[in-house]
Amino acid sequence: MKKITTLLFTAFMLFGLSGSLMGQEQIYIEDFEDGTVGYTTSVAEFNDGDGDFFTRTDGSGLGGYTVSNVQGTYFFAAMDLDGDGENSEQTLTFSDINIAGYESLELRVYLAEDDDGTNQDWDAGDFVHFDYDIDDSGTFTELLWVENPGGTNAAPQIDTDFDGIGDGTEITDTFAQFTPSISGTGGSLDLKITIKLDDGDTDIAIDNVEIWGTSTGGSPTQLAVTEINGGNSPSVDTSFDVVVQAQDGSGTPLNVSSDTDITLSLGTGNGAVGGTLTGTISNGTNQTTITGVTYNTAESGVTVTASDDASGLSSGTSSSFEVLEAAGKLVIKDFPSNGIENATINSFTVEAQRNSDNSIDLNYSEDITISKASGSGSISGTVTKSAVNGVATFNDISFDQVDSYTIDATDGTLTSATSSSISVAEAPKLIISEVADPGDIFEGRFVELFNAGSSTIDFSSDTYYFVKQVNGGTIYETQLTGSVDPGETYLLADQADFNANYGFNPDLDIADANANGDDAYWLATDGTDDASLKSNIVDIYGVVDIDGTGEAWEYEDARAVRKNNISSANPTWTSSEWMITSADVADMTPGERFELEISGTEGWRIVTAPISNKTYDDLLGNIWTQGITNSDAPSNGTPNVQVFDGSGFNAVGNLASTMNAGIGFITYVYSDDDYDGSAEGFPKTLSVSGTANTGTVTPTLTSGADAWTLVGNPYTSTIDWDDLGKTDLTVTVYVYDHSYGTINGGGNDVAADVGESTVGGYRTWNGTVGSLTDGLIVPFQGFWVQNASSGSPALTIEEADKSTGGTFYKESQDAPVAIKLHGQMDNMYSESFLSFTENGEVAKDNFDGLKLSPLDFRPYLSVAIVTGDTKLDINNLPNAFEDELSIPISVEAFATDNEEGTWVNRGGEVTLSWPVMKNLPDEWSVTLNDTKTGAKVNMRTSESYVFDLAETQKAKTGPTMTILNPQPPQAERMAKGGERPRFTVTVTNNSTTNTELGDTPQAFTLEQNYPNPFNPTTSIQYSVAKAGEVQLSIYNVMGQQVETLVSGNKSAGSYRVSWNAANMASGIYYYRLQAGNEVITRQMTLIK
Repeated sequence: MKKITTLLFTAFMLFGLSGSLMGQEQIYIEDFEDGTVGYTTSVAEFNDGDGDFFTRTDGSGLGGYTVSNVQGTYFFAAMDLDGDGENSEQTLTFSDINIAGYESLELRVYLAEDDDGTNQDWDAGDFVHFDYDIDDSGTFTELLWVENPGGTNAAPQIDTDFDGIGDGTEITDTFAQFTPSISGTGGSLDLKITIKLDDGDTDIAIDNVEIWGTSTGGSPTQLAVTEINGGNSPSVDTSFDVVVQAQDGSGTPLNVSSDTDITLSLGTGNGAVGGTLTGTISNGTNQTTITGVTYNTAESGVTVTASDDASGLSSGTSSSFEVLEAAGKLVIKDFPSNGIENATINSFTVEAQRNSDNSIDLNYSEDITISKASGSGSISGTVTKSAVNGVATFNDISFDQVDSYTIDATDGTLTSATSSSISVAEAPKLIISEVADPGDIFEGRFVELFNAGSSTIDFSSDTYYFVKQVNGGTIYETQLTGSVDPGETYLLADQADFNANYGFNPDLDIADANANGDDAYWLATDGTDDASLKSNIVDIYGVVDIDGTGEAWEYEDARAVRKNNISSANPTWTSSEWMITSADVADMTPGERFELEISGTEGWRIVTAPISNKTYDDLLGNIWTQGITNSDAPSNGTPNVQVFDGSGFNAVGNLASTMNAGIGFITYVYSDDDYDGSAEGFPKTLSVSGTANTGTVTPTLTSGADAWTLVGNPYTSTIDWDDLGKTDLTVTVYVYDHSYGTINGGGNDVAADVGESTVGGYRTWNGTVGSLTDGLIVPFQGFWVQNASSGSPALTIEEADKSTGGTFYKESQDAPVAIKLHGQMDNMYSESFLSFTENGEVAKDNFDGLKLSPLDFRPYLSVAIVTGDTKLDINNLPNAFEDELSIPISVEAFATDNEEGTWVNRGGEVTLSWPVMKNLPDEWSVTLNDTKTGAKVNMRTSESYVFDLAETQKAKTGPTMTILNPQPPQAERMAKGGERPRFTVTVTNNSTTNTELGDTPQAFTLEQNYPNPFNPTTSIQYSVAKAGEVQLSIYNVMGQQVETLVSGNKSAGSYRVSWNAANMASGIYYYRLQAGNEVITRQMTLIK
């Protein structure tokens, strides 16, 4: 802090009069006109629009502020600075004004104050002080003071003796110039204006701040290099400044009388100077700063010489200095490891470091840009910062999605040595989901909160206050404790009363949750005081400082429940987010809330209810429903909520009717939720509160062979189809996915928003293969089952069928042999599956899955396996067979004919691939045959086959279709009398093929198998000396024949045959060769 000393003015100095000494020159001026700021301020300039300001201005926007005789257009004004801090002092500082070579210095400044001549507002303590310091002495000297003359509400005056009381010229609303003298000489001058204006309309206006002086005369004789890089060692190839000064023989700075050009050169050193090496000392000044000088070698003892050949000034050489190694790398420092989505992460820095010792290059000042190297979201904030002293600070960076990210830094040449990582978590999404004031028992009051996010909210680190305001007046607050998991509720109530009415305890025992129906509740993040609680609201029910009686949000004798589609907090109560209904204790459902997110586009979904005793409207209340009693449009439109009666779909009779556990239904989901012509889009969230279904569920099934039943997962957890009890049912399950069959449809079991061309299709699973991953059926999902016979079909769903903890674990079993076929055309795709199992059959069997037409009437692609005229999605075949299997494959594409209400064949380019060929035995060959072109493709060495489908426009047989006329499962078939499938897949089992070896043998032999022991394939070589009947068989240790490898006539010769024992148990086996009366037996060992 610089000390203030007193300068006594001579008696003839007249404040308020404009004048100057003979021969004075203007050294400096700040006229505030062009916005080029030649000063610094203690706070950023401001104008709060309410009478407090501290800013450069033309007078506009200051609430009628008026002064005259402005020296141009702009000036600087300040008023009532206590708005920026109680009793605050603010400063304007004009630093390092060059006064070398001048004497008889003088300040010239214009001052005014907005007053009307009668209402003066300056009080004791208000002042404006001009003080100065020469050559950074550390002491500021009084120069020109404006003070209150004593008393209150007075006009400001010049303080001629610096005693804090105005006793000189009065400051009026007309700018007048004041010209105090500055005592002393030197090289630089600092001028500081201190302003303290704390009351009402107390103000000051300042214009044209000027410094004048008289040249001391004389001519410079030499040049001197007075400063290198601000006194710091520069770095290699990094720009630095060189200050060159004109001086007399004693080293006193003197102004030049004409522009003087300066050239820099290397004095001493092993490197070379470069960059900008010339500058000019302008007429009337004594020095210049040459910016952009470089040096290319790291060493000490370097000097630079300044020369001026034209004017005859002697050259000057700098003191020796060291040039340091430049930065060779960027290092990210203090990067946070954790963050929250859309929230500014903790600040971090990027350092420009030297390679040799990791020290910071203080001369480095490049722009550094950070960028995302990995992570799904985007990085926001100021991603490019200029380094200061080798360090760039980033303090407003955020990431917009939950994920793990890495970032890099670069300046275009240097890059960060390593990436830095951060895990960005979801922002807490705690909302008020229900407030209750039962009409019959007031002790049943409670408040329910809900974690709508995907991460646990821990109240020990995430601070929340629950606030109640009674009748818009007294506030009560309680800090929340504990935690709440995603998708779970957090109940607040008086514990004794709540338990007595609902049979369990709330999460927080709190009397403040028993408010009347006209009291407001909210969540806040700062509980310092009432003001903090009001200004840091996260979510609210009601309105702050308002008694709810008669208001739209009053909930007396009722319950207010947050609508299902609201998953974000709102600091402003919004009526459209809430449903308020009269309710008693028996109507309340504290603590239970379950959600289903629907993504994709408009279309049919198969849904079921995991909650007991809930109506269709409870679940579907936030999406558009029509054509049904208690729907949004009961008398208009085709019903879009339908149930299956065993033969077809029928509209639900009343949306107020209760949904049955384990029974599915279909609903057409529109993009527009309220039929106002403006589509809300996807995704949509359905949610329902209540008690989850428990216990065993046995839905009633349709009777009759091959009959279908639409059932559903009755629980709030995923179930495993393979574990369900099934009697007289096929092994295959069918789950409809609105986006399955569309490119980029989201992967297995995931729907995506892919536009109106979304296809939709059935995912299947037979316990071994299929598109429904591992046969897992998620909550809210309906699915189809089909009777296997005309017996007594039954389906039993038990709680033990739930997958453990949301993660599915299957017991280890033999890996199935499987082939997945994948066809792709335009935006559509289709899949079918071949499984090879012990129980498989060439003809249709119970493990086959039908290819079903989509529920939505839209274009689609069909890749299917054909048995007879039936198309299959899954064909379960035997894993042991002679010679080969020939499997017909159908590939067809369909467009919609809306006029005829049917699908018609269409053409186009199709890519058929087989991305999964799992666990195929080595001796199997697999070939795709195109019967139209004759092409044969080895599917073990090739990945795909591209071909063209002809467009026939032939109509597909079936019921009349429209978008809102869905059909129960329609098994696809080949057209009668039409072309047979274009493709076949041929699977050849070469393990039963003998290979003849070498010349004719001279003896009957049987070689030891190789390898031995083996798993699961081994090779056996044998020889016969003459033609005849030959038999090679395998026996177990019990003497039972388990397989015959060779049986038939063989010519004399040597042969090799392979045996695949994949279906055999580990142990000792015997192989026996018989030709005529000769028999040889050997032993081999199978180890699995």
